[in-house]
Amino acid sequence: MNVRIAQAFAAIALCAASTSALASQLYNVSVTISDAGREFAAPRFVARPGEAATVEVSGTDAYALTITIEPLEDGTLKASTDLRSSHGSMAPVLILKPGSPASVAVGELSITLTAAQGGA
Repeated sequence: MNVRIAQAFAAIALCAASTSALASQLYNVSVTISDAGREFAAPRFVARPGEAATVEVSGTDAYALTITIEPLEDGTLKASTDLRSSHGSMAPVLILKPGSPASVAVGELSITLTAAQGGA
């Protein structure tokens, strides 16, 4: 009986460790997109490193945003973006510290991105 209880606790601990390891391989991403100083989008999502994540919204402020997050050896993150919107388009590559925002503007169109490890 005690052996089965110990095995059950070991299985639960293994599952918890696997879930924790999986979450550490994900990034919580938040983005603010503005045109002429007016925010028109603020998507939040979870991304896997090296895999493109896309958000598409239709309507007056329609946009499609694709982001790929890649961890770099120095601990920073490379965020390759492709934004197509009713307000304009841009495809900047940003290097940022995890949890710290990075911004870029092209004309009146701007994007601010934050990515931090974790997520589920």
